[in-house]
Parts: sequence; C-alpha cells; structure tokens
Amino acid sequence: MFVINQTHFRIGLLAGALAFCSHSVCAQEGSEGGDDDSMRIDEIIVTGERRESSLLDTPISISAYDSEARDRLGILDPSDIADFTPGLTYQWSPNRISIRGIGRLDNALGTDPGVATYIDGSYTPDALTLDRSPLFVERIEVLRGPQGTLFGRNAIGGLVNIISKRPKKERETEIRQRIGSMELIDVAFTTTGALSSSGNTAYRVNIAGTFNGKGRYDNTFPAGDDIAADDEQHSIDLQISHDFSDAASVWFRYRTEFVDGTFTSSRRTEPYDYRGPAAPDLEYFASLTPNPLYGLEEENPGVKDPLTQRLDYPGRTRFANIREFTWEFEWKGDAFDVKYIGSNTQRDSEILGDADSTARRSHTLSAADPKVKDPSDTVTTTYHINEIGDDLKLQSHELQFLSNQESGVNWIAGLYYYAEEQEQPFGLALPEAPAAGTPQYFELAENTGVCSLFGTAYVDYLCGIGGVSGEPNPNNNYYYQSGLVEGTATAVYGQMDWEMDSGWSAKLGLRYTKDEKDGFEVQNIYVFNPFGAYGAGTLIARPIAWIQLTPNNNQRSLANEWDAVTGTVGLSRRLADGGLFYMQYTRGYKSGGMRLGQLTLDVPSTPEDERFVDRELVDAVELGIKRLAADDTLQFAGSIFNYDYQNLQAPVNFLNAGGIVQQYIVNVPESRSIGIEVEMLWFASDAVQLGLSYGYLNTEVTKYDRLWHNNPTGKSESFEGNTLPRSPEHQLTVFWGYALELSGGAEMTVMADWSHESEQHNTLFDDPIYTIDANDRLNLRGIWNSAGRDWTLIGSISNLLDDHSPDSVSVSDPSSGFSRLEWVNDQMTFFFEVQKRF
Repeated sequence: MFVINQTHFRIGLLAGALAFCSHSVCAQEGSEGGDDDSMRIDEIIVTGERRESSLLDTPISISAYDSEARDRLGILDPSDIADFTPGLTYQWSPNRISIRGIGRLDNALGTDPGVATYIDGSYTPDALTLDRSPLFVERIEVLRGPQGTLFGRNAIGGLVNIISKRPKKERETEIRQRIGSMELIDVAFTTTGALSSSGNTAYRVNIAGTFNGKGRYDNTFPAGDDIAADDEQHSIDLQISHDFSDAASVWFRYRTEFVDGTFTSSRRTEPYDYRGPAAPDLEYFASLTPNPLYGLEEENPGVKDPLTQRLDYPGRTRFANIREFTWEFEWKGDAFDVKYIGSNTQRDSEILGDADSTARRSHTLSAADPKVKDPSDTVTTTYHINEIGDDLKLQSHELQFLSNQESGVNWIAGLYYYAEEQEQPFGLALPEAPAAGTPQYFELAENTGVCSLFGTAYVDYLCGIGGVSGEPNPNNNYYYQSGLVEGTATAVYGQMDWEMDSGWSAKLGLRYTKDEKDGFEVQNIYVFNPFGAYGAGTLIARPIAWIQLTPNNNQRSLANEWDAVTGTVGLSRRLADGGLFYMQYTRGYKSGGMRLGQLTLDVPSTPEDERFVDRELVDAVELGIKRLAADDTLQFAGSIFNYDYQNLQAPVNFLNAGGIVQQYIVNVPESRSIGIEVEMLWFASDAVQLGLSYGYLNTEVTKYDRLWHNNPTGKSESFEGNTLPRSPEHQLTVFWGYALELSGGAEMTVMADWSHESEQHNTLFDDPIYTIDANDRLNLRGIWNSAGRDWTLIGSISNLLDDHSPDSVSVSDPSSGFSRLEWVNDQMTFFFEVQKRF
C-alpha cells in the first residue's frame, strides 16, 4: 500500500517483481531526521519463492495486490486482476486463466489448467476463488511465467496465490455493506482476536452474504425470470492459530459456501429461423430430436441488444456442500525450518440451462413440410434443457525444508502429494417428453430386413419391429455422458540461491513430477425419429418413438501416466542505487490427460492415440529489470521473454455418427510466445499518483501439419501460422489518483483507470466468428475516510463507456446454423459501499 502523507493518500498499486509498479508497496515520508516531507515508495514483502522476500529483490515476475489496493483500485474479481496484470487474461464462462498465451483451452474432465491457483499455499483447480472479498484476503500474488520448481502443479503458464488474512492477537472487527446495480446487496463481516488469556491462541471469523434481485440480462419471455443473477450466495470462514512456543506454531482454516442463482446463457447473435435455399436440413436438432429453431419466426432480441434474451427456462446454478479445510504447521530449528501444508476440499455443483436458447415451449412439424422426413404423421417437440453436474474431492500435502542461516547460500527442498476425484455428468434433455424415458435398442446384426428400401441398414426399428429395452433414462435425455477421474500427482523438488559479495546472485532449481490418472466414462445417445437421424425414405410401419443409438453398457475405463523433470537456472545482480537485473531459464510442465465422457476412439491411421493427450512443456527465457528512482518516487519494472511451447493441448470439433458435436483434444507440436511487459508507478506530488501497466504479446503456432474441419467456413484448415487463443497483442491500463485533505482530518480520494485490450481469438482458428474485438473500459471511484479511519465510504462506476464486449465466444452446431454465441457480455455497473471498523 502506498501512503501519501500530506493528504494521507494511501493506495496500494501494481506490484511487479518484473513489473513497473507494486500494488502492495507503501509510500513513506523522507528519511528519518531529514527535512524532506515528500513521499517515497517503501518496499513490499512477497512470498513468490515460498519464503518472504522484498519485491525488488525477488528475480521473478510478480504482480501483487493487497487488500487496501484492491479496495482503492476496485480490483474485486478476476477480470479486474486481468486489467491490471500484463499478459493475463480471464474467461468467466467457463472460468479459465491464461498468462502470456498459456492457459487452458478446454475444461473437459481429465484435463488440467495451465495456470495454477493456490489458496494459502494449497493447489485448487478452480479460478473462481479470485473474487473473494478484500476484507478476507491479505494479498493476491500473480506469478507470470512457468514455475518449474517451487510451484510445479500445472503452473506451466504461471500461478495465482491467494493469501488469507490470518488471526491476530489484537481484537479487530469490521463490517461492510454494499448496494448497487442489479439490486445488489452485499454484506461482509470479520472479527479477530485472542482466544486465550495467554495470547498464544487467536481466532478469525469471516461471514459474507450476497443477494441479487435482478439478473445480468433482461428476459422478454412473459413469464421468464431475469437471467444470470446470483440470487443467493453466502460463506463462513473460521480460523484458529496457536503458538506452542517461539519455534512451533499451527494454523487451521475451515470454509463453507453456498451459491444459488440463475444460469448465464449464451447470446445468439443470429435470427432464429435458418430456412432458405442454402439451409441444411435443420428440422432435427443435432439429427436427434425436432429442432426448436426450425421455422421459429419470432424476433430474437439478442440480435439488436446484447443484454436482452428470450428464454422460457432461465435455468439455475448451484454450488453446494462446499467445504475447504486447510492447515499449516511450522517449526523453526537451529539449522533449518520445517513447514507442512495440507488441505482437503470438496464441492458439488449443478448447472441447468436452456439448451436451445429460445422461448419455444413446444411446436409441431407438419407432414406437409417437404423437409420433414416422416410423412405419416406430425411431430411435436418440447423445450430443451442442458444439465451439467460436477462433484469434486481433492486433498494435498506438502512438506518443506527451508534454510534459516544468515549466509550466502539459501535453499529449500520439498515433497508434494496431490489426489483428486471428480465426476461430471452432462445431459441434453426434453423434460416434457416422457416417452424418452423408455427407449428401445436394436442390434444391427439381428435387426436388418427388407420392409423398406434401405438395404442393409437399421431397418426393423424404423418399421417398429423388434428391439429390447434401452438404458433407463429418467431425465428424458436425448444425449447423456458422464466421466469419473481419479488422479494423483507426486513431486520432489529443491532450489538453491547463492549470493555473492560482488552483488551477483545465482539460483538453480530442479523438480521431478509424476501424474497418474484413472478414468471411467459412459455415453448414451437417443433419437426421437430415426428418419431424422438417417435420412430414411417412405415409412411402411409406424416407427418406435425413441430409439437408443448406443448399445447398453456403453462404457469403458482408461488409465495413463506422465512425468517430467523441470527446473530453473537464473542469474541476477543488485543495482547500486536500488533495484535488480536478472536473467533466467525455466522449463515448465503440465500433465497429459484424457477427454472423459464421449468415448473417444483411437484412429488407427494416425500415429497418435486419440484417447489421450500428451503432456505440455515450455522452455522459457526471460530478462528483467526493476528500479527505484527519482528519490524513491518512481518505481518501474520491465521484462522481455521468449517461449518455446511444445504440445499445446487444444480441442477440435467433429460430428459423431449421431450428429452431436464432439471434440478431440490434440497436441499442437510447436508454438512460440514473445513479449514485453512494463509497469510503472510515479508519485508526481504528495497528492497525485500515476501508474501504467502494459503488455505486448506475439504468439504463433509454428508447427502443425494436420487439417481440421472449421465448421463455419466449411473448409479443412491447419492451425499453423495462427495466434494462440486468449492472447491479445496489446494490453494497456493507465490509472490516476488524486487525494484531497478535508477539514477535521478526513480525506477524499478520486481514482480513475482506463484499460484497453486488443482483439483476440477464442480458438486456434483465426476466424472473425471466433474473434473478440478490441475493447476499452473506463472505471471511476471515490473513497472517503473519516479522521479516525474507522469509517470508509466508496462509490464506484465500472465500465463507464458501457462497452458490451463478450467475455468469450463460441459457434453453435450445424442444426443451429453455425451461429456465433457470446457469453457474459460486459455492461456498466455501479455500487456504494460503507465500511465500519471497531
């Protein structure tokens, strides 16, 4: 946090261990005993290398945001962090982080993130934790670049470490209430203090609740609810710390949370009706069930207004049974310290969404329509829903040994174990089609005949002859898949740092990691009318209403393992007038995986085994400098880097035999990333602060000789020469603050920041339909502090320009006309917050 004395202007701004400013840096008055009252930038302590060190003395790229900085700058969620962190992008739907072109392109079960998220030193696969209140979080550190030694778990692109506020022995209590747009009411409370008269035991209690009366999108359907509203969200966080002695201590945290809100549906940017001379046969949705968009003549409000939709089913999003246990034991010895960090987490989630993105409850396909392939009768459909479940259980254990001698050599060594079990069912269903619950299945070898002109094909069930009962289908699905993965990761690592009298320092780190995964998957596909699925001709006998296309017990198990040796070599030199120059090489690693749920088959004609995807590796070289200049009123940091990125795991679409869009995950052999990052903070006066964050990124797929079908263009294309997804060429944020001292000792601070992000692509296809255009954001904030600093009032307006850029984009399947789908379109929001400290 920066403190400007004349106006008591306290603001924590951008931290960059290779960045131009530091969000957690403190400003202080001139040197002790001096006459200079101007403000200077003080040092910040970070833990980016698993031990406390000064930001300016840590030779890696870090951006750090303490709780006061987040309050002052409005860094409240992952998108805000992305605005102030060069090289970082965040995608809400689904939640993914990318740093310098490396991240995650698919959330399929059996795959992993490319940017790791840690909470109090323990790994979690979820990035949603980045929106935790500044009232509860001491600091968020973003380590940019592969962390090949000390944070090896899926940190090939970098990592985000969330550090909770710990219990204090002095009694403190604070309550906050926020009201804002979308009828927001947000309440947060924390209290901490000694739990025993001896003062050896302390506690902290955090309680939060959020309620929304209005959703992110308007819904024009007469009986529809608002869309994308967190109607209810609350959490409780309990912590206890105890000092056994000056040398031994323990800390324990338990957290539970519940979320219940409406689903965030995609915005369809095209009209509903796709009939026309060139239109494909769209009367069946994915060739399985009558298409609710076929012949739909009502207006799609999303074409003109990105914040308006028309849905008959707003859906629900529920996160329940969330339980996080984290503990830490520390012992300080004479020669070295020992630290043990453990965690155990579980959660269940369920997402229910409108699968057809329309308000059409039902409709009838007439036999008179020439595109309807069943001339014997009309066909009536019902509305579609999408159901996604997620059941996650994980645990981790890490034992660290850290040198504590004041010598020229520091070292750290550790052992790591991680285990997870995750299950994800996925279904597309017709709730009001009960006949789908009792499908029939036919064996091809036993049910072919000559009752119509199909030759040797599925004939008897087209004629309504024979068949056996299919799998139970209580949810009336027309598509269902589920996967279960059990994975473990073990690692051993060590790093040594040598400090030389000449001002030079060197470091060497190595890590060995082994990942093992066991998977189970099941898939069922059902068709309402086989004529829609197979293009059948004249019907002789009446068909059975619901046919199961996949055989009974359509399931299998998979297993595989991957390992790697990673590490870092670095050289740095302290600068005489304050600061650091460094250079380093790092190798990063991400586990291989599998895409569970769709029973991907190995293609014999290719050298790869398509059931699995191989590990990712990156070789990264980076040069950086950090300086404190202009009488300690100007801090800057910058870095340049070059990545050789191998085996990027990327999803590619294909249509299966049933007409459902599915995916392979393939390895892209070679890619590269080249970039420059700059951050700067300047105390122009005791009342004015200026800052800048800039990232330049140039990415390219340099080797890939396979061709994949790009559905919207109808062409087979290679990724070679394309940019990496979620990699804007330019990211720029400029911020300004002015503080005014009021009568009686109160203070008023005005903050403004403007961010620009150039265009980026959501896939490896550099195609306009997958492109998110360049966008700009302007945010304004006013902060008032009472003379005693026990009251704070904050008013904030985000996205003052009301830019409606989407968070992410995708493309619908052929039965929906390859429409562009946009997710979480941005909009202007505001809030007013009251803080009271006791």
